[in-house]
Amino acid sequence: MTSTALPRLRPALLLVTAITAAACGPGKLADAARTDAPTAHDALDDDAAPAPSCGGAPTYGEPLVIDLPSKQRMDLELAMRKGVPVVRFDCGELQLLQDCSLDGGFEYAGVSLKEDVVVLRNRDEVRANLPISGATIAASLERGNSLQLALAMIGKQSTTLREATPAQLRGQCDGATHFVRAAVVGAFALERASDAAVLAAAEIFGAGVGAASKAGRESTMRDGKLDDCRAATPAAAAPPGQCATSIRLELMPVTGKRSEATDETASSRLDPCPSGYKLSAGKCTTLPVEAFACNPNDKPECLAQCEKGNAESCVDAALPDWSAPVADRLPIETSAALFERACTGGAARGCTGLAALYESGAGGKGPDIARATASFEKGCAGGDPEACVTLASRLAHRSPDAKDRWPRDDSRATQLFQRACDLGREDSCFLVASRYFKGEGTKKDLPRGVAVMRRGCDGGNAKRCTELGLLLLGAMGGGKEFAAIEDLASGLALLERTCTALDSHSACLTLASLLSKGTKKLPANEARAKALFDRTCPSQQEPGMCDRVGKQLSGG
Repeated sequence: MTSTALPRLRPALLLVTAITAAACGPGKLADAARTDAPTAHDALDDDAAPAPSCGGAPTYGEPLVIDLPSKQRMDLELAMRKGVPVVRFDCGELQLLQDCSLDGGFEYAGVSLKEDVVVLRNRDEVRANLPISGATIAASLERGNSLQLALAMIGKQSTTLREATPAQLRGQCDGATHFVRAAVVGAFALERASDAAVLAAAEIFGAGVGAASKAGRESTMRDGKLDDCRAATPAAAAPPGQCATSIRLELMPVTGKRSEATDETASSRLDPCPSGYKLSAGKCTTLPVEAFACNPNDKPECLAQCEKGNAESCVDAALPDWSAPVADRLPIETSAALFERACTGGAARGCTGLAALYESGAGGKGPDIARATASFEKGCAGGDPEACVTLASRLAHRSPDAKDRWPRDDSRATQLFQRACDLGREDSCFLVASRYFKGEGTKKDLPRGVAVMRRGCDGGNAKRCTELGLLLLGAMGGGKEFAAIEDLASGLALLERTCTALDSHSACLTLASLLSKGTKKLPANEARAKALFDRTCPSQQEPGMCDRVGKQLSGG
């Protein structure tokens, strides 16, 4: 197995190797007379301290990858073009398994610009948040120094895959723990400061900063231009050239078996920090000095952290606790205020929650569709696919009472369904595919419909994958125009993969039924049909289909 280790880097590698062709080298010290500022050698001492204990591989992670060397960054980007990369990950190590992958692909979706400054104040924070070279950097972090990381985030590359099992892995996958669910893209700049002052993002990027103000600071690494990021829009089809680097990955675990999770149930906030750490001010830390992201199941903690300024905690505080007695639940007015605070603070889920309250007229004020629309749009622009697909459904009049309250807008509905799909909502991919097939809100485009449906299938919906396989085999009807998109080899491969990798009894028996007699274009293969029947029917999960296919195979 070939693996690309994302290693603890040697000093020369960090100082000389650019993150990309546009990356800048280390900045000069503004004041050569200062002796307390860290030198380049001190900044990246080769004597690495031991990494903090992870307590096992985390179930979910959002590691920063700003310190990827150029070769490893290229390997990651190539892997994302070919499929879904698989990695070995714990809070002290991130390693790409080059010969292992999952079926699927990535699409870009822009979001509203978010500028952040993450301050890593001690060695534990450096190691926990920079799993690639954090141990090396942490070894030389002196008392009174901090690493200050400016981030400008403008979008995501996302796959629709929510979960994966070992059966879905392809290649040599020993040691696989996680797959890449998404990559946050934008620009970054990292400085080491010898004082406790927290700099603004523009200062760290170097916009309008003079030599005097740079005293005691060392530019360690950077990639991209802040001005390019500020010019990006959520509607852009691709990130601008100088604001397109991968900053942070979203990693999901490879699990023993598939769950019953859906797009809706999988949309809650996940904790990216290892045991013993809290998510605070954009980093995992054991000593949060600012507001931190609460445990969603701890309402008092969520209310307290919301009050301190953590926007995501405001969302979790506002969401109804259905297990609590009605008398103990928050009043609607309080929930609305919390959602509004979250939305204003940059939590897209808060905008979505606020929109739902405006739509329902909760609190006795009556429905306010204009404000609901604006809040759904803001949540969608902020990167919450739930906001996109909900507003799209309303504008397409998919809900029973939507036509009585919402103006119909098929064109905007199609755009929003597509955006939700690009953000990783597999169910929205199937909804927008149907619109491309029918020409609803857009011109009819069968090849694009197939491509979008395939993206949805990559998310692991066995029923929809089976439908796509039948469509490619020409077994779904549709008339002559659909004959142009038939692809027998792809259809067969998709049904086989859905049968085996997704363990879909329905897909196995659907394929067995087709192969038992064959079609005008698909030759019969009774041996394979019988093998599929024998694989599936002892389980007794599809008795009706088993009976029908069994009769076909016996000539009945």
